[in-house]
Amino acid sequence: MNIHIAPLPQDFLSRVRERGLDDQMQPVRRYVSTEGGEPCRDVLRRARPGEAVILASYCPFTQAGPYKEFGPVFVLAQASDEPVQRQVLPIPTGDTET
Repeated sequence: MNIHIAPLPQDFLSRVRERGLDDQMQPVRRYVSTEGGEPCRDVLRRARPGEAVILASYCPFTQAGPYKEFGPVFVLAQASDEPVQRQVLPIPTGDTET
């Protein structure tokens, strides 16, 4: 099976990190993960304990319609240059490193 997990748009990531505004133009929530485990959508892994994260509203749709909805996403508060595998689904292991 061929899959490709599309990355979040760079303009969204820049806006939430630099301006602190999400896709609804409301303030994002920034905090440090105490236990880890938040599913970070930008790096496709769970947050690690002590890692700074952002919770923001995101909408992948660009045209109006009945399916245009906003949903919560977690992203790292700082951009990361770690490699991200977008051709496979992460396999949950039960720990916060996945």
